Amino acid sequence: MITEARRRTPTNVNCVQADVLTDGLPATGYDAIVRLLMLTWARRLEVGGMAHHELDRDRALWSLAGERTKNRLPLELPLSRQALAILAEFPELPKRPYLFGRGGRTPFS
Repeated sequence: MITEARRRTPTNVNCVQADVLTDGLPATGYDAIVRLLMLTWARRLEVGGMAHHELDRDRALWSLAGERTKNRLPLELPLSRQALAILAEFPELPKRPYLFGRGGRTPFS
């Protein structure tokens, strides 16, 4: 039995591979989710539930509260230039806190 929560840390090689695989692809709908999965190494529900308030685009950082992670620990993920380019396609709109899902009103699941 694991008594200590594990942390995820992608290596530089992982990040380069994801960058090469996704560079130049259009960022629309499900494609954006799949590309962010590869670029951030986050889990599907974490990316699908990405909310605008979790993103600090100026610092290129995505901050997840412990309630949103499998190990229940807060997580800060750096965002690559490719991830930021994808996120730029999903601007914050009134009454739409989520990037993906039903018109941004509920998270993608």
